[in-house]
Amino acid sequence: MKDTIQKELAQIEQTQNVRILLAVESGSRAWGFASPDSDYDVRFIYVRPKDAYLRLQKHRDVIELPINDALDINGWDLTKTLRLLHKSNPTLFEWGASPIVYLETDFAARFKSVMGRYFSSKRGLYHYIHMAAGNYREYIKGDMIKAKKYFYVLRPVLACFLILLILSAASIVGTATRMISHPAFSSLKICATHASTSSVFVFVIDWIAIFSPPPMHTSPICTFLVLFL
Repeated sequence: MKDTIQKELAQIEQTQNVRILLAVESGSRAWGFASPDSDYDVRFIYVRPKDAYLRLQKHRDVIELPINDALDINGWDLTKTLRLLHKSNPTLFEWGASPIVYLETDFAARFKSVMGRYFSSKRGLYHYIHMAAGNYREYIKGDMIKAKKYFYVLRPVLACFLILLILSAASIVGTATRMISHPAFSSLKICATHASTSSVFVFVIDWIAIFSPPPMHTSPICTFLVLFL
């Protein structure tokens, strides 16, 4: 299949008059939980000839091939890629970290080396939290749920944990907790205190799995608060 994909990419370069700088796998095959009927989600970054960027009329900044049962191929123009990198688009970072590479140039290698400068932990956490919540609402329904659907929820959750671990290692994460039996305004007071005394963004996650109040002077039950830049 790799040969087929590379032929498709070569045809795109010829028919669209572009040069592909990087092409990777971006779906479940890259994430490690592909099923036998999974298609190939090929994503690429391309650049047009210089004259195309000097025109007053804007050109389309994406290339999308019709999706079939085996292949889902689309790519972003370099200008779109750079704008999204500046915004710390998490999808772009996933492309850069994909373990399956179909095409790579010297530019792509240099590009990957500077991507880390633009990574925003706050944007990343927002992205993956919303992805996990959306996937949960969409996939985790009914009595019979395919195991793969759980991975679509677990993957973004684990991505959040990875970001938090990296932040913790860099000593820029603080945590605060309250007992379930404490009044709600205690949690608000914790947030207000941290926000007013530190240069941090406060994000609160309350995940209560046991609804009865714990005994006093014991650790909180499944409740945590995360502070990050």
